[in-house]
Amino acid sequence: MDIELIAFNGEDYFSAPGQTVYVDRYSDTFDTIALAINLDGVGLNNSDTAISLFSCSDDLARIIDGKIAASKTTCKIAPWPQGDHMLFAGAGVPTLAATSQDIFPLVDTVIHTTGDTPDRVDKGLIVAISRFLIDVIGSVDEIFRRMV
Repeated sequence: MDIELIAFNGEDYFSAPGQTVYVDRYSDTFDTIALAINLDGVGLNNSDTAISLFSCSDDLARIIDGKIAASKTTCKIAPWPQGDHMLFAGAGVPTLAATSQDIFPLVDTVIHTTGDTPDRVDKGLIVAISRFLIDVIGSVDEIFRRMV
């Protein structure tokens, strides 16, 4: 299984030109994506990492839900459509979106303002979500290998 890292920022720009180019070039390969992962606002101080799943099979969702339940720093929230993950989720690609549980009230008052500073980030939460995703990716790889 290959891992591709993409830095999108489309939700903040009219017409999302980078995403448009990406879709034009690669949408015919979306059926080969085992799991798209979007990290958007993770690591907010004193805020668990909130996970939403989109277009995941029951087996995949069950595995990820188990990992969420076993984690001390993640929780599951209802799917939220405001984010770059919708590029994949809308195309039916299994998608995991992660953000900070308490970030939504800050969207209109802090995010992308001068108050949006690095001191709001808990490095320990960044490490925790990184480890969580390594575990998830390992499980997805096992599922993917069984399917191929």
